[in-house]
Amino acid sequence: MAVILLAGSVLLLLLLIAKFRVNAFFALLITSFLAGVSAGMGPQRTLASMLKGLGDTLGSLILILVFGAILGKLVEESGAARSVSDALARLLGENRLQISVLLTGLLVGLPMVYNASFLVLIPLIYTISHTRRLPLLYVGIPLSSALSVAHGLLIPHPAPVAIAALLKADPNLTLLYGLLLAVPAAVLAGPVLERFCRNVAASPPPGLFRPEESAGDDLPRLWTSLLVLLAPVGLMLAGAAARLLGDGNGLWVSAALLVSDPTVALFAGVVAAIVLLGLGRGRSMESLMQSTAAAVASIAMVALIIASGGAFKQVLMDAGVAHAMQSATERIGLPPILLCWLTSALLRLALGSATVAAITSAGIVLPAVAGSGVAPELLVIAIASGSLMFSHFNDIGFWMFKEYYNVSVKDTFRVWTVMESIVAVVGLLGVLMLNAMMPPPPAKQARRVFYLNSYHEGYPPSDEAMAAIRESFRHPGFLLREFFLDAKRRHDEGSLKSRAAAALEQIRAFQPEVILASDDDAVKFVVAPYLRNGPVPVVFCGVNWSADSYDLPREHVTGMVEVLPVDGAARMLRRFRPEARRLLVLSEDSTSEKRNTSLMDGRWRKLGFEPEYALVSGFEEWKTRFAEAQGRFDALYLPTSGAIRNWDARQARIWVRRHTRVPSFTCDEFMIDYVSFGVVKIAHEQGEWAATAARRILQGEGPSAIPLAENSRFRCVWNEAVAELAGLSRPDPGCAAWKLPGPAGEAREAGKSGLR
Repeated sequence: MAVILLAGSVLLLLLLIAKFRVNAFFALLITSFLAGVSAGMGPQRTLASMLKGLGDTLGSLILILVFGAILGKLVEESGAARSVSDALARLLGENRLQISVLLTGLLVGLPMVYNASFLVLIPLIYTISHTRRLPLLYVGIPLSSALSVAHGLLIPHPAPVAIAALLKADPNLTLLYGLLLAVPAAVLAGPVLERFCRNVAASPPPGLFRPEESAGDDLPRLWTSLLVLLAPVGLMLAGAAARLLGDGNGLWVSAALLVSDPTVALFAGVVAAIVLLGLGRGRSMESLMQSTAAAVASIAMVALIIASGGAFKQVLMDAGVAHAMQSATERIGLPPILLCWLTSALLRLALGSATVAAITSAGIVLPAVAGSGVAPELLVIAIASGSLMFSHFNDIGFWMFKEYYNVSVKDTFRVWTVMESIVAVVGLLGVLMLNAMMPPPPAKQARRVFYLNSYHEGYPPSDEAMAAIRESFRHPGFLLREFFLDAKRRHDEGSLKSRAAAALEQIRAFQPEVILASDDDAVKFVVAPYLRNGPVPVVFCGVNWSADSYDLPREHVTGMVEVLPVDGAARMLRRFRPEARRLLVLSEDSTSEKRNTSLMDGRWRKLGFEPEYALVSGFEEWKTRFAEAQGRFDALYLPTSGAIRNWDARQARIWVRRHTRVPSFTCDEFMIDYVSFGVVKIAHEQGEWAATAARRILQGEGPSAIPLAENSRFRCVWNEAVAELAGLSRPDPGCAAWKLPGPAGEAREAGKSGLR
């Protein structure tokens, strides 16, 4: 079913873009939503998955794209590209003019997208051809090949940057490998190809080129131009060298890794361009800022397309395509590198845009190639190379080449399409060669970490903690294996014991060096009965209030206990209803909530409440108890709903609006839709702490050396719509506002203050 879903999604995407001419941004969003709904995720969960993919992708890329666009704009306006080209021509001589043009294209093309760099340099090509009486394509083909290689294969261009983020590849190593392949690809697709195309007649379009207007006298100095163009590349290559040569320690390694971050490196290039190419040559800061604003505006749609590609990827992952793709790939037996290249090439053939094809391909093949053993940096180059294959009518670059060189469609196929295909094939062959040359894994193997999650992916508090753990162990030096007990959806004891047995089998097969376990079910059904005495150390997080009942020996186990900020929530309630005594705790019937009931009863009574508990199994029962409580109790506490069968978020919001008469509160952010206010935990803190403790254990510390901890980071959230129904008004401007969706179920307000 998942494979059919994938095929149908790709077909729909192709139809929307190729046949109906829908912008790729809208096409990817539409396809993502329909794919999620078709997979049974439901509209709300699909939307949440899309927003997560959008945020994760754009959050890691937006500054890189912005700084790259600004740098390209400043280089364009200053004439730095012309300065470098003239110097290379003088240095290499007339006999090596093609090489000088090719190098100019690579240098200028590094910070600039293809279309912009082509338009900046095409007047220079016209001038060289005219003044030296050379055929236009003699210098035009080397220029186009160099720009195509830079745009398609090299960071910081959008496609390789986005793919590297999706595949969690090191951007510095990706740039290094791309540079190794860029020169042979550009030479074969440039000067070598030109020898076979000398009978193709080309000329500037009539009226576009006037020789007397093409000269430029006020150019920046060569060293200034080179410094600005090469500064980001040099900094990123320094990071690659630090990773390859350093041992991970030392001040110089840390400094090199910091400045080599693509965001930092490109920002340094932007600062250099502003100072050296702008202020240093008499431009005002106001003029420079206008140029930067124009540059940022120019990449808005590119950024949105990249982000929507991330949404498509996330929906495919959440819909279960990952497992299906892995199984299908194993049956087909297609090598990961060839799978990446071929998928990207087929999408380029259908879509036209190399950037869209590359990003879409990355989302499709990611489940199949993750953990394949092939360096993710090489997979990035394979996807990027495939996205250049067989450009034709649906590619804007095809038409730019035809019009600016004034050649026929037939000759555009002979030159441009062949040129792009050469780059794609050279990229594939180069990646295969680099992969074959890769040394065998070093004696020091990746550290093996097993993560046991009590619940399922998609349960918000658990996802927050899990995100921190994944981020901490996503680097090449670690191998993270995950297992989900699914206790929210299958919470009967028989199912949990069966899942616990399956988890133990995976732990024995994986042989981890440390085990992470989140929430009570993982500790109750796996850690306490089977792992408490080692030999593998365990770090837990999310165990409610106390771990004493599990009798975990400190020499083998440490962790962070989850303490809910009920005291703070109770104090806020007292500000509105000081007389409130009767409290209903309305929650799910699950292992953790049964335990919470017994653990928290004394705390509620100490806070002055007379608590009653309603632990329900189904949504209809929850609705009934919620409505009945409005006349019987002074306040409601709603901890969670993850294990309530047939839970319908939209209907729950409608029901809350219809029946709320008394104040309600929570300590979990994902329940804010249904209550007046919340003092909520920040679950990410627990994952951060657990990951840090696990790293300390991997570095040689014993669990007993790491004291047990309690979470301590909370925040206040106010739901205006539900609070008004209960007669409450926000007491503190610092309590972040939360807008409840309307009955139609529209998304939460994007700009809610104080929330992630």
